[in-house]
Amino acid sequence: MYLKSIDPFIDQNVINSPDFHLSRILGIDNYKDYYICQLNQYIEKTNVFTIKNINGLATLEYLDWDTKLLGFKSARMVYFLPNSSVNNSHQNLVEDIINLAKEKNIEYITTRLSTNDLKSIQTLETNGFLTTDNIITFSLNLDNSPEIQLNKADYECILYDRIEPIINEAIPEIAKDAFKNDRFHNDPLIPLNKADNIYFEWMKNTVNNINELLFIAIDSNKAPLGFISVKNLEIMNLDVSTIVLVAVDEKLQGKNIGFNLLNKTIEGLKEQKVNIVNVGTQISNIPAQRLYLKAGFKPVCTSTTLRKYIVDCC
Repeated sequence: MYLKSIDPFIDQNVINSPDFHLSRILGIDNYKDYYICQLNQYIEKTNVFTIKNINGLATLEYLDWDTKLLGFKSARMVYFLPNSSVNNSHQNLVEDIINLAKEKNIEYITTRLSTNDLKSIQTLETNGFLTTDNIITFSLNLDNSPEIQLNKADYECILYDRIEPIINEAIPEIAKDAFKNDRFHNDPLIPLNKADNIYFEWMKNTVNNINELLFIAIDSNKAPLGFISVKNLEIMNLDVSTIVLVAVDEKLQGKNIGFNLLNKTIEGLKEQKVNIVNVGTQISNIPAQRLYLKAGFKPVCTSTTLRKYIVDCC
């Protein structure tokens, strides 16, 4: 299967891509070429199941890690690209993807769609998908950002090298208590203790993943106060970083730790010649949005997270 720009659902859906804001820098034609290249590479992955027919294209990516932690076979629908020139394509494509999930014994589907794509969101909800999260994404062009001024503090913000066992053990504990309003905690199907544990295990993996940058705030006793994890990706000629998780010890919030830690992260990414850094947070998380705006980030898109539990999949 090889997709081209002439496939109708490519032109119709590319504007709903989460990275579409980069087209302002890359140019729309270059971005479209990148989008198609990424899509073609993605559907060739061995753990990705793809439907492509007259109604459009949709994918399911099997999630081994989620399956182990949630206790039911899970998959992510990364692409849902209806062919709007075909009548009832949204409904037909949803039915196709649900049938594919049943065929593969998948019980739990999660997806994140552009909030602008209301017809797709409404069609998914009509077919039993539950909205669990709404995200606003911010972006900062580091090539044009001002110099960073860190506030004076009795703690230090560093790019962490992961060599201190005590710190390595403490960071997941911060994560376990820091996140309460997200797609896991908002899903009535997932017990709260299991949702907490997801972030604990997530940060355990991050601490052991040398391909992911980890910035931390530590006090004079080398106790971690908070962290920011970052993934890097090259998009055409741009080095783009995504801030994955941000957390401050819940007992220490309101002391500018998050602001200093964010600015240290920006400073560190500048030193690594990163061009763009993106970060998302819940639309209801006003303090986080103020933090990113204060640091110079600009809002670029919003998205909605949905999930479906398929009772009769097996």
